[in-house]
Amino acid sequence: MDEKVALIDEIRQIGYVLETCRKYSIDPSMLYRWKESFDDLGIEGLRTRSGKIEPGIRKLKKENERLKGIVAEEDLENAMLQDAFKFEFRLEFLRKCMLILYSSKPVVHVTGFLSLHQPPSQDSLYSSL
Repeated sequence: MDEKVALIDEIRQIGYVLETCRKYSIDPSMLYRWKESFDDLGIEGLRTRSGKIEPGIRKLKKENERLKGIVAEEDLENAMLQDAFKFEFRLEFLRKCMLILYSSKPVVHVTGFLSLHQPPSQDSLYSSL
């Protein structure tokens, strides 16, 4: 509240509302409302009325917070399931690679990273065409 009074005093002294608003990153319409309330009701006009929320609005705010919590939990669960799926997919892929590795000799290039032999060179690929 003291900050609001100081801003109103600064406007009265300097006379430049827009400069003051830019200086403190305040919307000019808000500053005009503060000034008007201060002129009409004095310091009492600058008091916040946040404690006088209607019961219906308070109930909606609580419900909103509860729903935000549920959404956050669902997002976390979704991310965990995606990570688990990726892990299971990779594990299954490695199992298949191991089956190929131990069931067939010699093992030929399996996806470029798991093989007993080097992957075919570019020259050998083009020579077979």
